[in-house]
Amino acid sequence: MTKAIASVKTRKAKSPSKKGVILKKHELDIPHLVSARNYPFQIELSYILNVYFDQKSDKTLSSLLEKYATYSPELLDRIEFIIIDDGSPKPITLPNVNLNITHARIDVNKPWNSAGAKNLGCVLASSDKVLITDLDYEFPEKTLQKMILMRPLKNRIYKCYIENSDGSYNRPHPNTFLLSRALFLKHHGYDEEFAGFYGFEDTLFYRGHRTHGNPIFKLSKAYSKKERTVDRKKAYHSLVRDLERNRPIEKRKREEWLKYGPYGGHSRKMLRFPWTLVEDRERKPHKLPKIRKHWLGRWPVRYLKGLLFSR
Repeated sequence: MTKAIASVKTRKAKSPSKKGVILKKHELDIPHLVSARNYPFQIELSYILNVYFDQKSDKTLSSLLEKYATYSPELLDRIEFIIIDDGSPKPITLPNVNLNITHARIDVNKPWNSAGAKNLGCVLASSDKVLITDLDYEFPEKTLQKMILMRPLKNRIYKCYIENSDGSYNRPHPNTFLLSRALFLKHHGYDEEFAGFYGFEDTLFYRGHRTHGNPIFKLSKAYSKKERTVDRKKAYHSLVRDLERNRPIEKRKREEWLKYGPYGGHSRKMLRFPWTLVEDRERKPHKLPKIRKHWLGRWPVRYLKGLLFSR
């Protein structure tokens, strides 16, 4: 692939009216070129990753982004990476890679706030197609390409098999989902009542969509994800996994489903914490979007179709 740009110029914008919000805009150091974000409709997949580091290094994140930066430029033009720092004691540093990256930081160090971090990532997403996952996995280029080429997801949700180093596969883990951003927000995202302690936000998210009638599929094993080798002593987190606090909350929410139906079981709490947009990085596009001259003129046909097939 074409090499990433040698130098990236960073401009620190004036702070907006909201206190504590700082926006950095990365732009190409070549005046006549435009960035991919000048064509936001070209972004067809938002890759959402929540991270928390309380050890020596954040290399687990930087090595993943550096690997993704070697993927084909046609693919990278159509993906944005949304990195949510879940209040790490020391702010993370992103590598100098030619990717579309939105980096936000939650300003409070609240343990196990992955539900809030994932909600924030989906709110910031530019695409309706969102991939929610974590640092334990990486996605081969063909898997990301498959996700981009899929038709609009509507109410369908997809999970991925995990490919092992020996070529065998494990069943999908309930912390990775490909789904529509509109569907995510319609059902109020992850339940932040679980935040602060470990467990159950992923399984309740999965089962909540299932009970609402949103079908959940598995992608073919040909389009799997891979478990990464992670240094859990120096470049990870040391949070304790203890289900005891969240277990009665999960039980109560199931009882609310039984008693109140589809409107029970979710606190509807979202983004109840301060956060900062740290960086908005724009990559140099490999090529400009395809021109569609006659699309606007066909609006009466689309409008008529909408009237005939609307519920």
